[in-house]
Amino acid sequence: STAYTMSHCASGVIFTAWLAVGAPTSASANVITDWDEKAIAVVFPTGPVAVSQQVYTAQRMMGMVHVAMFDAVNSIERRYRPYLVQLPADPATSKEAAAAAAAATVLATVDEKTAGEMKVALAAYLASIPDGAAKADGIRLGEAVAARVLEARANDGHDAADDYRPRTTPGVYVPTPITAASKWGNVKPFAM
Repeated sequence: STAYTMSHCASGVIFTAWLAVGAPTSASANVITDWDEKAIAVVFPTGPVAVSQQVYTAQRMMGMVHVAMFDAVNSIERRYRPYLVQLPADPATSKEAAAAAAAATVLATVDEKTAGEMKVALAAYLASIPDGAAKADGIRLGEAVAARVLEARANDGHDAADDYRPRTTPGVYVPTPITAASKWGNVKPFAM
């Protein structure tokens, strides 16, 4: 029957797609996924994590890392509208060096220990890129874009005090609304 054949074909396609998605991939697919993995390891350390301020802080940091990498690479390729900044760059500038430096620069602001780890991780990553003007220009570009992203997010309200204060008297129940992040209600989005 035609319905059986179509159903059988659809099942085969779904199974093949599932295998393709689940198939192991190279640990070093590209600079963006490599530094995405490093960023996740920094902002979401292993272990149990409840929905807490850590989650919102991690999401904010991941957003900044990805905006910095995108704008750094896009400053070289100039294919898309930038999220925040598009700096002048020679087309020969190393996109890998720019993206890696942008990500490492943003992640280095997490804390002093992470800053040291990012310096080492960046040096190790950049060792595989041939030395020269393209690499040096990429590093400078990535750092400059990251500085602009960090500057834009410095006063975005992420560090505001929790403003949820129910008005009641002791012993009187106040229904607690589900709040995603009460202290993040006024965080400014990226301006585009």
